[in-house]
Amino acid sequence: MSFTKENKWYRLKGKCFHCNKGDDTDTWNHSKDSCCSSCGYLYINHRCEIACDECKDKQPSFVMRWRFDCGRHAYESPNRRYLIGAISALAKMEDIPTDVFEGMNRILLDS
Repeated sequence: MSFTKENKWYRLKGKCFHCNKGDDTDTWNHSKDSCCSSCGYLYINHRCEIACDECKDKQPSFVMRWRFDCGRHAYESPNRRYLIGAISALAKMEDIPTDVFEGMNRILLDS
């Protein structure tokens, strides 16, 4: 799998998706059934699916199924509002096209 902008994959970073602490350039420890032995980089695509470049299970899955740890709490599910805020900041930093960004927000709001 190629995690590139051309393939509509963007490196996922931002304030904590659960508690909204941190800053827009932070990256997070994550858990998807303990798939990652050495935390890799997370990427999000235009369908709001996440994949880790180090996880043994390379299959992307919907962001709301993942759990994140920013160091202030245990692994927790994302808060939809904070996740939308993080993706908004990410869209500016990574120059995500407007149509892709709007589509991601619709997916999150409809989930």
